[in-house]
Amino acid sequence: MNAQNQHLHTPFHLAVKNCHIPVIHTLLEAGCDPNIKDQMGQTALHIAAEMGKVDVVEMILKAGVDLEIQDRQKKTALGVAARGNIVIIVDMIIKAERYFRWKHDFQMTNTDAIESLHNESPLTFKLDHTPDTKPVRDVIWDLAYKHLKRNDWKKLAEFWEFTVDQVAAIEEQWTGPNSFQEHGNRMLLIWLHGIMTEGSSPAKGLYEALLSVGITKIADKIRMEGTNTDARKCTVS
Repeated sequence: MNAQNQHLHTPFHLAVKNCHIPVIHTLLEAGCDPNIKDQMGQTALHIAAEMGKVDVVEMILKAGVDLEIQDRQKKTALGVAARGNIVIIVDMIIKAERYFRWKHDFQMTNTDAIESLHNESPLTFKLDHTPDTKPVRDVIWDLAYKHLKRNDWKKLAEFWEFTVDQVAAIEEQWTGPNSFQEHGNRMLLIWLHGIMTEGSSPAKGLYEALLSVGITKIADKIRMEGTNTDARKCTVS
């Protein structure tokens, strides 16, 4: 199953290259090694990221692959996606990096909670279009495009422990002098993914972060009612 051809491609590499979803699923279920590198130093995730195949990237990320592997050009899969300006996949990989770091830390004290959590809400790293989070996504958009100044999103990213590489990957996309607004919106949505996965309150988390980085005027506009995850209780007046 992990045999390699003259180009050091495994069956998994070839299935990903050809976007054979059923074969990808079968190989992952059978326990193939998705972290094997080809002669270019690329894993299957590097290839999927470079091709911009969202569904394939999602399958590989959910399998829990090594996201730190670098190809011969010293690029991780995140670096490959950022270089290609494939914004959706950049954000998906960052969500996965943050999720697996949280999962590792969380499981140290809560070994049985992860499975029950995903039974309630299936794991995905794709864009969130669910009605439940629309109110808080609206607030995030309003913050990013109307309230946060140029470097405010980076202050929040540092507070929430985004890595230097993650911030750089988000910032790689440049759409003009106001790119920081899109950068901030994307970073906040990535953060929201983690908060919702943890089952924490986005209103409380956002309020505390804004205060901690000194963005007090905006923080004062965030109204909190309780500590649950009801996104409708997070508003900007």
